[in-house]
Amino acid sequence: VEGLSSEEATIQLNAPSDTDEGDYQIEVAVETAEAGTQTITRTVTITQEPELAASGTGEFGEVTISEEQTRTIDISERLGYKDISGLSVEQTDGPDQWLEMVQRPSSTINAGETDELVVGVQFTPDAELYNSYAWTFEVSGDNVETQEITVTAQPKPYSFDQITDPLGQY
Repeated sequence: VEGLSSEEATIQLNAPSDTDEGDYQIEVAVETAEAGTQTITRTVTITQEPELAASGTGEFGEVTISEEQTRTIDISERLGYKDISGLSVEQTDGPDQWLEMVQRPSSTINAGETDELVVGVQFTPDAELYNSYAWTFEVSGDNVETQEITVTAQPKPYSFDQITDPLGQY
């Protein structure tokens, strides 16, 4: 830094995860070769927000017509700081048939905890065979970033060989 001028410096601070929220005073010592050392005091505010996470697979692959299958998707508060309240799961895209939410997560997920979203698919004969169907869900809560989940499945025909093969024994 030239004499009688100034520069801005960015300092990255990392606080341990168990640090309480609040204001903290930090001191930074600025050392120069010619001008000496000066200590600067600043206030840093620590806030800990919850983080919503969704994990697990929503891919069913091929599902035989009339067969019911389920998949579990974990919904969790990932950081362990605060509970997530006001949790909701809403379908935002996809057909209004064949897929249902078998189990919804509760409206509150405790800090660091996980709840389950269970979806079930059962195609009826009017589903277009081998067509890839997709359903999109938004998982949201108070003061968290909304997560999007996509569930996919393809209906396949029932195999009549499974019925007739055992009859060949008689």
